[in-house]
Amino acid sequence: MEFDIYFRKERDPRTYRARVTVLFRTANLIRYRIGAGGKEFIMEKLLFRKSNQWKVDRLNFIRPGYTRFNEKLISEIQAAIDREMEKH
Repeated sequence: MEFDIYFRKERDPRTYRARVTVLFRTANLIRYRIGAGGKEFIMEKLLFRKSNQWKVDRLNFIRPGYTRFNEKLISEIQAAIDREMEKH
């Protein structure tokens, strides 16, 4: 399954689009590949957990020194995936 998500970066009025592909799905786990431009990363959602469900596996675009910015960006992407998955 593939779908598009839309998200915003902190202090940036533009809306960005990313392509999400569901790579693997079981009753306990969903693995996603998220790609936008030349950037891509793999995330897992651990469905059996009540909190801290998301795990970032691999990514190719995080620069050191931008920790808070990257955390907010990844949180926004996770929220956008959750909103889209509720529709399906």
